[in-house]
Amino acid sequence: MNEKKELKKQWKSMSPKEKIGYFKDYYLLRVAGGALIAGLLFTMIWKALHPVPERQLFVYIFNDVLSDEAEKETVEAFCREYGLRPDLIEISDGHDPDADALLFATFTGDEQLDLVICREKDFAAFAGEGMFFPLEDVFTEEELKDWSNSVVSCPGLLETDSAPEDIYEYYGKGEVKDFGLRISDSETYRKLKKSDGDYVCGILGLGANPENAENFVRFMMEQ
Repeated sequence: MNEKKELKKQWKSMSPKEKIGYFKDYYLLRVAGGALIAGLLFTMIWKALHPVPERQLFVYIFNDVLSDEAEKETVEAFCREYGLRPDLIEISDGHDPDADALLFATFTGDEQLDLVICREKDFAAFAGEGMFFPLEDVFTEEELKDWSNSVVSCPGLLETDSAPEDIYEYYGKGEVKDFGLRISDSETYRKLKKSDGDYVCGILGLGANPENAENFVRFMMEQ
């Protein structure tokens, strides 16, 4: 401590090189530590005051490619009708069920996806895994009546009171229910897509924005 006081007294008579050495020895670590703490506090406060908005809808499409211009126009029209932000709507299209299986499983496991659209032959497999809400739990009886020609029924996941040893044995062994809507029957979707075939949509049972997913289906089917 006496050495420090003595050095401070001699500060005025120190050369620039001696002053730099003194600063490094006694203050550099303190200043660096203080700057680091201040930076962390600033980052925490900034994030608290400027939270990143979450998606309002995440649609995942297998084996179909949408026209960018038509997709943009459709999303903007949908957002105007339901008071949503276009930049918070994500439509991720063109995926392959086999090549992107891990990515799809990650999204569904993290409850990020709200709506899935895929070919009818693939839809039954997803429904059999218990992914989708039955349509009767989502839409009104009148709506389903209007869309009756587009309803897709298939077996779901077999429900059991006990934990199964092998969950795969229960896939597609449950009650046959209306899980999907043939969305490619709608004129709006036909304008969007670039590939052919029947496409079916289903609302994820663990989606983050089920209400927006329901409204998106209504918007598409009623156009």
